[in-house]
Amino acid sequence: MAELFKNIYNDAFFAGFTRALQKTVPGFSKANFLTQIYDEDWDNRELKQRMRHISTVLNDHLSGVYIAKKPMAVCPKWHSRSAKKIMRAAQPLSSTKNSPLN
Repeated sequence: MAELFKNIYNDAFFAGFTRALQKTVPGFSKANFLTQIYDEDWDNRELKQRMRHISTVLNDHLSGVYIAKKPMAVCPKWHSRSAKKIMRAAQPLSSTKNSPLN
């Protein structure tokens, strides 16, 4: 039987993903992030549930208030580049031109 697509979010994926996050997010805690990712429900989540869970946990680990320029998903195709793409797509709300905080 073929491998389930949801299993593309595995240790190898998260090794590259967290490596990129450590390089781009000041104070990023790999251990804390992975503890939150691999919670008691991880094995029972389907693909889209895992994607949503990853994005929620990632949001918890980004410091400051962020607003996405466009919808984004955590795509395993990018592996270690995914965090860099996410960081480019998200920027502090206070630094945007039309921010209500300015």
